[in-house]
Amino acid sequence: MFLLVLLSITSVFADNQAEISVSRSEEIFKAITESESLEPIIFHLSEESDEFATRIKLFTDGLDKEGGGKGIDPTLFTITREGGVDATEYFVLNKNDLIQISITIKTENVSPGTYKGKVIIDATNATNKEVLLKIQVSKPLWLAVILNLIGVGLGVVVVVVGISVGQQEAGKMDTIQVLKKELIKQFSMANLLKQIKSVFGVAFVIFWTFVIAFIGIYPKLGAFGASPIDYLTIITYGVTQVGASKIAADVLKKK
Repeated sequence: MFLLVLLSITSVFADNQAEISVSRSEEIFKAITESESLEPIIFHLSEESDEFATRIKLFTDGLDKEGGGKGIDPTLFTITREGGVDATEYFVLNKNDLIQISITIKTENVSPGTYKGKVIIDATNATNKEVLLKIQVSKPLWLAVILNLIGVGLGVVVVVVGISVGQQEAGKMDTIQVLKKELIKQFSMANLLKQIKSVFGVAFVIFWTFVIAFIGIYPKLGAFGASPIDYLTIITYGVTQVGASKIAADVLKKK
């Protein structure tokens, strides 16, 4: 008998529950640069039963950093509803209501990385809801460009050294002397001006190889700067760009 009464009460309660709907059902993703302020995250809550109201509040435990490390503390969050009213205290969501929620997160001192978490919508007379958040913080793009160009520069030096070593083997000369002499010769203003067409040709090939390769690799790094490996990866990519350009040039030259 007790179980029948309990089931009856549960059924009545379920029948009288409000229905909360969230305008952003998918994970909300935001990507920013380190030291940049994150724009407010905005979504809407509505009551869909057209019959009941419920008291709700929103809260978060913060965002965890992928791979470990310091996450984004909940104290850096500000959750408000229309009018800038605090939404972390209970308020009434009436039937047919449509309320805008705004979440601001202080990200100016957040280190590079990918952060995940959620904002929970706690209701007294409805099923709780969750809004999933993902924030990606990266080092500035210009830093990746500079590191990539450093790799390109190293690649050029590697090519010149390769030529010099070949000459050294053929002439049986001292390696250090050959390298020093060859580098000075190859990068002297007189030689560059003498081979100005070749210089522009090589620069053109390297530039477009850089652009295409950089566009291909940078997005794949995700939160660039979150790991020291990112820096090595981008520099190494610059070296390989020069190698690929030289191989292509050699093939074309043979044809």
